[in-house]
Amino acid sequence: MAHDICSAMGDYFARLTTAWRASNGSLPKVPWQEDVDQWIYVSRLDEAEWVEWEPVNKDVSSDFAPIESQLGTSLHPSVKEYANCFWFCSLGGTFRSRTIQLDPILPGVSPADFEERVLGYCRAHGGRLRHVPIGLEVDRGLLLVVDNSTGEIMIEDAEVAEFLALASGLAELISGLQV
Repeated sequence: MAHDICSAMGDYFARLTTAWRASNGSLPKVPWQEDVDQWIYVSRLDEAEWVEWEPVNKDVSSDFAPIESQLGTSLHPSVKEYANCFWFCSLGGTFRSRTIQLDPILPGVSPADFEERVLGYCRAHGGRLRHVPIGLEVDRGLLLVVDNSTGEIMIEDAEVAEFLALASGLAELISGLQV
């Protein structure tokens, strides 16, 4: 892979931090969550209960063997790489005129929340895991998924059972996000 996911994420977070500092004079902010390990937050709560955060390189890898055993299949390597690069609270922006929000990897919450989403998705799709939910296409409220065979990023419209190809993979998507 010419531009791996961890590098794409690092570049994205540098762009995000620069944009936030330029427009808000702070690091990126998110609503405070009690169940998240607090060390990811780098400021006190503001009056609206938002808090600044910084991405942190993960020094421990999440083990996906238990969920893969439960599912009876392996997760695409790009999904595992995405979940093992950084702890972060938000990753989103505009990609090809679509507002994209990828799922955060939160200390104290992930990977349990990820496993719940994947198991629920699998149950909703007849027990088969052809795609892995990874976020949202915000404008229409549609799921963003990774094709579990190819790693391609798709938008799923469950109402009409259609998948729209968006990017060749997570690295392309993250690299192309405009913050």
